[in-house]
Amino acid sequence: MRTISMFVAALTVAGCGSMTSRVARLETTIEEQRELIAQLQAERLTGVRAESADDDSDSHPNPLPQAGEGEREGDEPASRLPHPASRPIVAPMPVTPQHWGSMHGAPPVAGTCPAVLNLHIVNSTDHYVSVLLDGVAVQVGGGAGILPHLPPGQRVEVCLTHLERHTIGGRLFTVRGQQVVDLGMSFMDPDVQFDSTPYPYEYQRYAITDATIRRHRLR
Repeated sequence: MRTISMFVAALTVAGCGSMTSRVARLETTIEEQRELIAQLQAERLTGVRAESADDDSDSHPNPLPQAGEGEREGDEPASRLPHPASRPIVAPMPVTPQHWGSMHGAPPVAGTCPAVLNLHIVNSTDHYVSVLLDGVAVQVGGGAGILPHLPPGQRVEVCLTHLERHTIGGRLFTVRGQQVVDLGMSFMDPDVQFDSTPYPYEYQRYAITDATIRRHRLR
């Protein structure tokens, strides 16, 4: 009887070891897929101009397009319609914690994010912005899920992995009728410095403004 008990115990231990190994391989695969998706998102946001972008933007390099520009007579103003750009989408969280964003509170990271690393990225424009932090797309967590863009006048909070130099960029979109339109305009601020004294705030802050976009416009 003792021999049988030892044999059963050995099988149980072997089974647990096999299960642990499978779980570890599965977690590794999931992390690799998340990293690949985050990279593809960044490439899409900084890649070739979408077909729906305005073709005359090159002839006017400085002025930014205004919300509602290009609406046909009789169209409902975009402000009266539900904004497709703010509808949640199903998307996995990226690998790096500093790219997990929240519009409604502290960044969704394990534990508490120190105030000095808590970065508020504020969209102070009239357009929707797909935000890039250090070349990776920021996942904007809304109340019902991940949003594809940071809406006008809103902020997203992320937890930086370190202070000093970072790169912040983005791509602009607007809503015309029922369509989300890529404005064919992106920007990249390559040298954003954060230090341990974020005066006058108790957190780090970066505002995306019309002036910021003009100064660091890519196309």
